[in-house]
Amino acid sequence: TACARIGTSLLHARPYDAPARGKMERFWRTLREGCLDFLGPVASLHDVNVRLCAFLDAHYHVTSHAALLGATPRTVFEAAPRAP
Repeated sequence: TACARIGTSLLHARPYDAPARGKMERFWRTLREGCLDFLGPVASLHDVNVRLCAFLDAHYHVTSHAALLGATPRTVFEAAPRAP
Protein backbone atom coordinates (compact mmCIF):
# COMPACT_ATOMS: atom_id res chain seq x y z
CA THR A 1 0.00 0.00 0.00
CA ALA A 2 2.78 2.44 0.88
CA CYS A 3 4.59 1.81 -2.42
CA ALA A 4 1.39 2.27 -4.42
CA ARG A 5 0.70 5.57 -2.67
CA ILE A 6 4.06 7.01 -3.69
CA GLY A 7 4.02 5.45 -7.15
CA THR A 8 6.82 2.91 -6.80
CA SER A 9 7.13 -0.85 -7.13
CA LEU A 10 8.55 -3.11 -4.44
CA LEU A 11 10.96 -5.59 -5.97
CA HIS A 12 12.70 -8.34 -4.07
CA ALA A 13 15.94 -9.90 -5.26
CA ARG A 14 15.83 -13.53 -6.27
CA PRO A 15 17.37 -15.91 -3.74
CA TYR A 16 21.12 -16.40 -4.25
CA ASP A 17 21.33 -13.40 -6.62
CA ALA A 18 24.53 -11.89 -5.22
CA PRO A 19 24.72 -8.82 -7.50
CA ALA A 20 21.20 -7.75 -6.58
CA ARG A 21 21.78 -8.34 -2.89
CA GLY A 22 25.07 -6.49 -3.04
CA LYS A 23 23.33 -3.25 -4.04
CA MET A 24 21.20 -3.30 -0.91
CA GLU A 25 24.14 -4.28 1.26
CA ARG A 26 26.10 -1.36 -0.17
CA PHE A 27 23.19 1.01 0.51
CA TRP A 28 22.95 -0.08 4.15
CA ARG A 29 26.74 0.23 4.54
CA THR A 30 26.69 3.75 3.08
CA LEU A 31 23.76 4.70 5.30
CA ARG A 32 25.44 3.33 8.40
CA GLU A 33 28.82 4.94 7.69
CA GLY A 34 27.40 8.29 6.61
CA CYS A 35 24.51 8.75 8.97
CA LEU A 36 23.71 6.15 11.59
CA ASP A 37 27.21 5.96 13.10
CA PHE A 38 27.07 9.71 13.80
CA LEU A 39 23.57 10.04 15.22
CA GLY A 40 24.69 10.50 18.79
CA PRO A 41 21.99 10.91 21.41
CA VAL A 42 18.50 11.18 19.98
CA ALA A 43 15.36 12.03 21.89
CA SER A 44 12.78 10.55 19.54
CA LEU A 45 12.11 8.74 16.31
CA HIS A 46 11.35 12.13 14.78
CA ASP A 47 14.97 13.19 15.44
CA VAL A 48 16.24 10.09 13.64
CA ASN A 49 13.92 10.73 10.67
CA VAL A 50 15.01 14.37 10.40
CA ARG A 51 18.68 13.40 10.40
CA LEU A 52 18.07 10.58 7.92
CA CYS A 53 16.24 12.90 5.50
CA ALA A 54 19.03 15.45 5.82
CA PHE A 55 21.65 12.80 5.00
CA LEU A 56 19.69 11.54 2.00
CA ASP A 57 19.04 15.02 0.61
CA ALA A 58 22.53 16.41 1.22
CA HIS A 59 24.61 13.35 0.33
CA TYR A 60 23.01 10.18 -1.01
CA HIS A 61 20.63 11.54 -3.65
CA VAL A 62 23.16 13.99 -5.12
CA THR A 63 26.21 11.69 -5.25
CA SER A 64 26.92 9.84 -8.49
CA HIS A 65 26.47 6.08 -8.32
CA ALA A 66 28.40 3.51 -10.33
CA ALA A 67 25.27 1.36 -10.67
CA LEU A 68 23.57 4.31 -12.38
CA LEU A 69 26.52 4.79 -14.76
CA GLY A 70 27.70 7.88 -12.92
CA ALA A 71 24.29 9.53 -12.66
CA THR A 72 22.76 10.63 -9.38
CA PRO A 73 19.63 8.97 -8.01
CA ARG A 74 17.85 12.33 -8.06
CA THR A 75 18.42 12.91 -11.78
CA VAL A 76 17.42 9.34 -12.67
CA PHE A 77 14.24 9.59 -10.60
CA GLU A 78 13.29 12.97 -12.04
CA ALA A 79 13.89 11.77 -15.63
CA ALA A 80 11.73 8.65 -15.27
CA PRO A 81 8.24 8.79 -16.82
CA ARG A 82 5.39 8.87 -14.33
CA ALA A 83 2.57 6.38 -14.49
CA PRO A 84 -0.92 7.79 -13.90
